Amino acid sequence: MRTKNTKYISIYLDESGSGNSPFFIVGGFFLFNFDRKQIYIQEVNISKNIEYIESQIKKNNKKTIDLKKEMKFINLTFKNKKLLFNNIKNNNQVNISMLYDLVKFKNVNQKPILIDYLYNIMVFLILQNILFDLLKQDFINLKDEISIKVNIDQRRNYKNSLTKSNSFKELKMYLNTRMYEKSKFINMNKIEVLQFNSKLEPNIRYADYYVGLLSSVRRILKNQAKSYDFKSDKLLCLLNNRIKHIEYKNTFS
Repeated sequence: MRTKNTKYISIYLDESGSGNSPFFIVGGFFLFNFDRKQIYIQEVNISKNIEYIESQIKKNNKKTIDLKKEMKFINLTFKNKKLLFNNIKNNNQVNISMLYDLVKFKNVNQKPILIDYLYNIMVFLILQNILFDLLKQDFINLKDEISIKVNIDQRRNYKNSLTKSNSFKELKMYLNTRMYEKSKFINMNKIEVLQFNSKLEPNIRYADYYVGLLSSVRRILKNQAKSYDFKSDKLLCLLNNRIKHIEYKNTFS
């Protein structure tokens, strides 16, 4: 029997790094509400906000930015990055991320890095942490009906990847299997996983900008900064001062 107390969670995620990188980041933002319509309104508002900022950047840089191509964090000047992160509005989204040290993984496990598997594990752990935090804050309880939608960018075909075009379907199967195994929620709906072309989905581009910024800050902290990482730590502080952010620790080795 379905409960009336349905709670909705919508998550937008992207990734930064590959099996050859020193680290791998999965991150983006999530929305939580008791009302599905309110979630939709938030998604639309965030999408419009990102599109507006991008239009302003392109308008101011017609000679240097290819208007037909998708904007990427790494290709933006510091001035444009500042414009971007200074104008992302707070629509009650919570920015989230998880980092995995791949150098440590190689040293400890002595086995090949299969990035799709690590990605799936990290997405599950992020989801698990979101639920735990909401439970701890009494926003949800174990008897609530929980409806979760995970929105991801199209998965890349890495050389060290075992999964190809169906990787998002495998993610859906993995998330639902692990949730069935680990969750104590008695009315958890099947987790929905949707895959988007980031060029056509502004909210995925939001996640892309965010993980790009986090990767940039990570390089600064590790004294491995590139020229395009200039003052990224300042930009992250700028964003974090306006929008709640949670960096989850991974719990697997």
